Amino acid sequence: MCGCSRLCISESHLIVLRDIAHEKGIASVQARRPLSTILKITSKKRHPEFITFSYGSSNSQFASADDGVSAVDRFIIPQAGDATKCIKQQIIKVLEALET
Repeated sequence: MCGCSRLCISESHLIVLRDIAHEKGIASVQARRPLSTILKITSKKRHPEFITFSYGSSNSQFASADDGVSAVDRFIIPQAGDATKCIKQQIIKVLEALET
């Protein structure tokens, strides 16, 4: 049984797909998170491929981003540096579009 997941990025969302073990090439959507709600992307120093995404509202009345966190996803991502760079670039595009 493969518990493999796939992380997909669209123009506005981060989508988590989980492979269905008994059906090759088929996956189910586990989460669909708007890029504008990603507050923080972190990694472990000893395991840089272990990435944590923290979600919440940046328009909250809370003083720090940690207080406004509403959800967290954790992934082990091969070539995590390249993946997070791509995701961060797309987040910037989304936030710039929201400002205009």
